[in-house]
Amino acid sequence: MGRSDSRPPSLPCIPDVDPLDLDEKSPLLPIDLEDALSSAGCEDSTIHDEDCPSVRRTGSTSTRLQRRIPARRFPSNSSTSSNSHTYNVLIPSPSRSINLSLSSQPKPLQLAPSAKTIFESWTITYHLPTQRTSSWFQVLGVTWCRRTDHEEGYVVSVVPNPHFSQAELAATVACHQQAATVATRRDSKTIAPTTAVTSNDNAAMVYAVELERRLRGLDWKVQDEIYELLSDRVQSSSSPFRRREWRVVVLAAVPGGEMTDTPTGAPGAGSSRGRRFESPGHSSGFGFGGIRRRVGMAWRNAKERRMRRRVAASQKKATGMPITEYRLILRGTETKANDQGWGYYNRYSKPWKAAEEKELEEGVRRRWSSMSRASEKYVDF
Repeated sequence: MGRSDSRPPSLPCIPDVDPLDLDEKSPLLPIDLEDALSSAGCEDSTIHDEDCPSVRRTGSTSTRLQRRIPARRFPSNSSTSSNSHTYNVLIPSPSRSINLSLSSQPKPLQLAPSAKTIFESWTITYHLPTQRTSSWFQVLGVTWCRRTDHEEGYVVSVVPNPHFSQAELAATVACHQQAATVATRRDSKTIAPTTAVTSNDNAAMVYAVELERRLRGLDWKVQDEIYELLSDRVQSSSSPFRRREWRVVVLAAVPGGEMTDTPTGAPGAGSSRGRRFESPGHSSGFGFGGIRRRVGMAWRNAKERRMRRRVAASQKKATGMPITEYRLILRGTETKANDQGWGYYNRYSKPWKAAEEKELEEGVRRRWSSMSRASEKYVDF
């Protein structure tokens, strides 16, 4: 069988051409063969998003690569003929990113006017100083020597309470002012009716005096923490154009914090005040703790006093609350404003630095640094 008979019948016959007989005008392959081979290539195209309805982005383009696989060039043994298949690959181009940061969301405190009064709630947890008896010496039931260990108090935490709204905090401040004014009126009328607080007096000033007295009566570590908190709020809230100051307007002490549903400070809840020790077999109307006094028997009275002291010490030890929460409400107001702005200085700044640099540039001030026979050198400062 010859070479020409081994070709598949689907391809045209290629005549034998001598390479020496080729010239520029005669083609190497027949026209029908060139058309058949050119149809078996890859076709690339670039389209816009308007041609693709599934993805639409403003101002973005995409590239679609189409690869057409032609039918088999050799005849298939099966009776069905395979058609050409087209695979589309969509490569999206980078588009403009959308900023979804939560910092761009509106916040009430950031959108408030510059002159608006702002209230904030803070809680300072303080551990009270404690004294523990390490050793003691008794003779005939009388303590002659006692050694105690003293532990200083310390601030446990300082946390804000952002879950209160401005309306709630303002109503709380007004309620505290009214309660302090009513208490002051009642006390002044009881002690001296001539100096009673009248309705014309400034209720805010009366409340401020009472708040100052209670604030100065706290432990020095708590006062130091409150002062640092106010200083930090003033420094962080002010700007070169606005001066905002913060003041304490509400101070409430909660001994022991809130750990149960029983209100702190109620009779029988965390406090030995108002509780009476009921001794079995004794009535509650005679002496302290219902213990009946026996007149004329000194040793029995001494025994009862020692019992009372032990009972009081046990109650104090059992109901002691080392933790106290001080709940504060701060008020921030704008006190000064300057559209031109203020300058900045600290303990190491030089207000006349610009004037000195100008004198150095003009050559008014110079310092003699070094001199030699070869050259003279001046160094400005």
